[in-house]
Amino acid sequence: MQLYKVKNEKLKVKNSGAVKRQAVLYLILSSFFTLHSSFAQVVPYSDGVRLASEERYAEALAAFETALTIEPNHDPSLYGAARVLAQSSDVSDLKKALAYSLRAVGLDAGNSSYAELRRNLLSLVDVRLGRAWRDKDIDTGLELVALKRLQPETEPVEGAMMEMSVLQLGGRLREARKVAEGALRLAATDSLKSELHGAIGSLWHEQGDDRRTFDHYDIALKYNPSNVLVLNNYAYYLAVTGRELDRALGMAVRATKHEPNNPTYLDTHAWVLYRLGDYEGAKEIMRRALVLDGERSPELLRHYGDILRALGDEFMAEVYFRRAETAEE
Repeated sequence: MQLYKVKNEKLKVKNSGAVKRQAVLYLILSSFFTLHSSFAQVVPYSDGVRLASEERYAEALAAFETALTIEPNHDPSLYGAARVLAQSSDVSDLKKALAYSLRAVGLDAGNSSYAELRRNLLSLVDVRLGRAWRDKDIDTGLELVALKRLQPETEPVEGAMMEMSVLQLGGRLREARKVAEGALRLAATDSLKSELHGAIGSLWHEQGDDRRTFDHYDIALKYNPSNVLVLNNYAYYLAVTGRELDRALGMAVRATKHEPNNPTYLDTHAWVLYRLGDYEGAKEIMRRALVLDGERSPELLRHYGDILRALGDEFMAEVYFRRAETAEE
């Protein structure tokens, strides 16, 4: 199904007293006309459908919620209210929409429209979370993550890792680490344990503790020797510190073997070679990284300048240093 166009405001719904008075009116009408017992919920529901089609969303929501006041398990009204609430940009409205959709699916699990709406709403949470991440809107991101973690479709470890990532983005490193350590107690597979130890190691690195960083990376690689992200990060941090460069080279080679077209991993490989004094080898690999990256990364451009300077090409080294400065603007 296609959701209506999103409105950038919180839906304003009639106060609960007005909704209750409207519900009473419908009950009186149903009694007066001695119609079928479903009349009382059908009339406000039908009004909701009509108002929603006219994009009068606040009135439509009031009608659907009137029907739900009369019959809380009227699944078409739950569905209608959820669709209307999805038009709002407010997280609290999205939370209500998800709650309504979950109830609708629970009442009629075989209804494909209910299931599709549920999927769309969950995707909407992801889209808005991505937007918050892009804008570095940490408060909204955490609010959306909390909402995501409430949903039965979200695995506990998955939800914890999302929260950890948002906290890390916001520089709240200790909180992020505590969330990751809590998730580690829930991790059931070696792959997840490896991923979490890698994440905790990276958080320690951001806090300047190399010893704990490398300890967690070692544990991560015991659980999963092919954890490419850890192989890359471990190799790069060793290269930066000038420690165990031969070991760093082995890890960098393994990372690029798994992902030969990843410019970040190629940069790490080249940088380890540079620290080992193999400038020609570093130049060859870094040129490939720059092509794959489109020369957008200031760090890669600076690294290439350093390699060219080590090879004695001072003029071209300066060209790439200036390109790095331009890329940062």
